[in-house]
Amino acid sequence: MFFGYLGSLLTEPGAALAPRQRTVLADRCPDGQLYVNLRGFGPAEPMAPASALRGFLSVLLEPGKPLPSDQDAQEALYRSLTAGRRLLIVLDNARDEQQVRPLLPGSASCLTLITSRSQLVGLITTSGAIPLTLDLLTDAEAHELLDRRLGPERLAREPDAVSQFLTACAGLPLALCIAAARAALAPGMPLGALSAQLRQSGLGALSGPDPYADLRSVFSWSYQRLSPEAARLFRCLPLFPGPDVSVTAAASIAPADRIHELLAELTGAHLLEGYVPGRFRLHDLLGRYAVVCSEQEDTEESRGAVTDEVLNWYTAAATAAARVVQPFRGSIAEVPEQDPVPDKLVTKPGALQWLEAERRNLVAAAEAAERLGFDAVAVALPLALLGLFTLRRYYHDWLSTNLSGIKAARRIGDLNAEAHLCNSISMAYVGVGQPEAGIGELHRALAIRQAQGDLYSQAPVHRNLAIAYFEAGRVQEAIHEGEKAVAVAQESGNRMVECHAWTNLGEMHQRMTQPERALSCYLAALAVATSSPEPLPDMVVHANLAVVYLELGRIDDCIAAAKAAIEPNKHTGDRIAEANAHQTLGHALDSIGRHEEARAHWQAALATYNDLDDPRADAVAAKLA
Repeated sequence: MFFGYLGSLLTEPGAALAPRQRTVLADRCPDGQLYVNLRGFGPAEPMAPASALRGFLSVLLEPGKPLPSDQDAQEALYRSLTAGRRLLIVLDNARDEQQVRPLLPGSASCLTLITSRSQLVGLITTSGAIPLTLDLLTDAEAHELLDRRLGPERLAREPDAVSQFLTACAGLPLALCIAAARAALAPGMPLGALSAQLRQSGLGALSGPDPYADLRSVFSWSYQRLSPEAARLFRCLPLFPGPDVSVTAAASIAPADRIHELLAELTGAHLLEGYVPGRFRLHDLLGRYAVVCSEQEDTEESRGAVTDEVLNWYTAAATAAARVVQPFRGSIAEVPEQDPVPDKLVTKPGALQWLEAERRNLVAAAEAAERLGFDAVAVALPLALLGLFTLRRYYHDWLSTNLSGIKAARRIGDLNAEAHLCNSISMAYVGVGQPEAGIGELHRALAIRQAQGDLYSQAPVHRNLAIAYFEAGRVQEAIHEGEKAVAVAQESGNRMVECHAWTNLGEMHQRMTQPERALSCYLAALAVATSSPEPLPDMVVHANLAVVYLELGRIDDCIAAAKAAIEPNKHTGDRIAEANAHQTLGHALDSIGRHEEARAHWQAALATYNDLDDPRADAVAAKLA
């Protein structure tokens, strides 16, 4: 017996799915079909299984034969009448397992198809049902549906409006059918006007007097069955920033010991999608419905409190991760401890992996915090993300979060945070090719530090000024600021900046084809790093030293420096520095005839460059070719 259920909240099983499957499977079931709409979800009361059973028996029994009065006897008779026959039995729109079990045939020769908005886990567990969750429509499938409903000529006249239709409905078949019906009823109205209504009115444009053709009504049939705790979590999900939510993040606003149970309830009702292990996302239209429910059931104060909890949790977790990824940076903003914080944040690879996984949510949280007036979060989050942005060169995220942070810092008068953020954002401007904009922010940071008399914090500003000036083509100013950074760092005891400033000066001389001067700068940086009482990251120094040694023809020194850079960078997470070292090592090995070893290192460099969309990938690919 093939026995399975197909289900999703995002489709209309009774209207479209079951008839289509009956047509496809009819040839496999020559003894006929039994169909019942169990009304599990809808405005009417669900059908009692006994009523559905009597309906099936009235079809299967010979005319005039009486029905047994006892339900157990009726179920036994049903199983005997279906035994050995090749029937297609369709149980459409089932509410739960209890409604279905009395209607299951007693023969392996029958084929049973069940549709439901619930996952019916019990049938999968105890009866061997095969689940198939229906996905959203692809753009091509959605376009084909519109084409059938409205005709290709009408779609061809307004391709932009059709794209807006598809975007507004977001692959949801029922939403698309409702929108198509509106368009069919107004053949003279441009599709652009109708798509504008969809964008402006949202769920209101997808409602109507027929509950089966009203999106809010359809959603409500599943929402109303939730437990109070799961319903609250569903209403709170739109308050999470970004495209998805992890189990641990969701536990920041729900009982941690029950979070898996509550998420399972939401996914079981197809109100939430668990698209990868441990991460969930909310369909756009379901998100709008959740907002409507929240506006009806929650107060503005309670929604604000949830937003505060969510933003503070992301900030605390990101700060904990930053302390592990780059402990030498120290903490700038005071952030309260939050529970639960992910366990993986205790190791550097785990913390970096967590930051990568949550990056879009953290960026969205920083921007939302500034927009909503949570200024402390808007300041703290971009500072916590600086290590990730530096290591992975996410320049556009770096810019957007720091711009939000600077606005918030100025609003609350936090000069220390403003100076940190102005200094940080300058490197993002350099990364996107706008060094002059970065110079302006650096002069603001320097003015704040000079007014504070903070020599220690002036050193990194001079260092970044050197980088920005050089990228802007102002070479003499760059060299002057680089030397100033070294001097101020030495005077104030800022050994980290002294090491970095020597490295940056070396890079400048190297790009000016002055390898001997570059070498002396890199060796000075290495001397600072190795003599420092606290560990300083010297992998970039070794990677740059390898390049200079290669230029000077000192192949053995080049190979040693490149190897010294590769292994530590695997632990620090600076993938660009690691890739650069692989590329240089490949060149060195190739120059002495060790071609296969060189090829392996070039391939490692190319994989990282491609992964990070680094323009150096083309040169490495050409070398490999």
